[in-house]
Amino acid sequence: MKNKRGAEMTIGTLVIIVLAVVVLVFLIFGFTTGWGNLWGKIFNFGGGKVNVDAVITGCGIACDSQAEYDWCKTRELIEEDAAGKIVKRPIKCTDLTEPPYTLDKCDAIVCTPGSGDDDTTTPVADTTTPVADTTTPVADDTIPDITP
Repeated sequence: MKNKRGAEMTIGTLVIIVLAVVVLVFLIFGFTTGWGNLWGKIFNFGGGKVNVDAVITGCGIACDSQAEYDWCKTRELIEEDAAGKIVKRPIKCTDLTEPPYTLDKCDAIVCTPGSGDDDTTTPVADTTTPVADTTTPVADDTIPDITP
């Protein structure tokens, strides 16, 4: 320990410095771009989340493999509207066969009630039964009188 020319820096100190820099960058980003929908802005750096092509490809594969459930289920489509804003909406593969989308119709699959997770599935009957009140009332004469 003689001739010590510099202070030692532990790994813990380096980790704390790195975390402090990350938090500082996060705060600067939040204050400069606004806190509303911050996670959407952070995760949008990867080139956007528009998934129209991916959904059309998935529907095409479902048709080619005659996967009825995959063709008939509701998917979440993320696209840009006319104003350039990213919007999410539920859509089915059959909806993508109409303009402006480019998916071919799938004559091999007909969506029936119960195929996919569509709204035409048969609702499950309410099988719950009311629970009877099993509490027994307490008679007033069982409570001791403690008045002076």
